[in-house]
Amino acid sequence: VAETFYSYLFDRFERQVDAAVSVADAEIRAEWERNSRAYIKPMEYNFQELMLSDSDQAERVVEQLRAGADFQAMLNRYGLNMESKKRGGELGFIPVDQFGAIQTRIVDVEPGQIVGPFQLESNRYVIFRLLDRRAARPMTFGEAAPVIRAGVHRSKRDAHRSMLLSEARS
Repeated sequence: VAETFYSYLFDRFERQVDAAVSVADAEIRAEWERNSRAYIKPMEYNFQELMLSDSDQAERVVEQLRAGADFQAMLNRYGLNMESKKRGGELGFIPVDQFGAIQTRIVDVEPGQIVGPFQLESNRYVIFRLLDRRAARPMTFGEAAPVIRAGVHRSKRDAHRSMLLSEARS
């Protein structure tokens, strides 16, 4: 019961701290003008994915793909994910930093190249075929504004929280 009560108090405190902080548009513009070069849209990749349940099967399929087998045909025959099959395996453009532990293994992939198989946490195996990629580029102000707002809000919230805790301790 005590743990639930303390959790309730903590959540209530955090909501009050969060509500007490606001970020003006002028603050966002000022941060943009000071640090616009820091806001970079990372390289993005558009892969087709082929999800499999067995490592031996994944190795056999990747060998066939590298030997020239049609990705779509292999996806239709072996793919586990029905939604992926409906999209032709296409994931859409995803920033490279969203690929987690495999990021370093995909960064130099060229369009048309097959990579994998990679074991996922769910004991599934995935093979990718790169369709296209977009180079990293500076963000526009419109793209950076939500990122800046979140960062400024977080900083102000942390400072406000620290001030309240210091006051409570004195």
